[in-house]
Amino acid sequence: MYFDFLVDVPDRGSKIILKKKGSTTYVLYQYGQRYEREKGYEIPKRSIIGKLDSKNGKQMYPNENFQAYFPNTSMPVEKACRRRLSTLHGPDRLSDCQRR
Repeated sequence: MYFDFLVDVPDRGSKIILKKKGSTTYVLYQYGQRYEREKGYEIPKRSIIGKLDSKNGKQMYPNENFQAYFPNTSMPVEKACRRRLSTLHGPDRLSDCQRR
């Protein structure tokens, strides 16, 4: 699930990968790699840290993984009712706060 606020995409050079799937672009963070003996090459270990904002390509909607890999990034102060989006489009766009 993604938070409903935007943060800047981290500047980590080649460790930040943008992967487009359908109309959504995901932001991935490469945190390591492992060598595959049978295949003879390394396979990257990656985790999705957010979804790219379609209006502004320099910001993204973060998820829990973003907080784990980038704990020092300033995030907006949490509200009494945390608003989180399960999807960025469709009827599920309403957060728990808006349903009450």
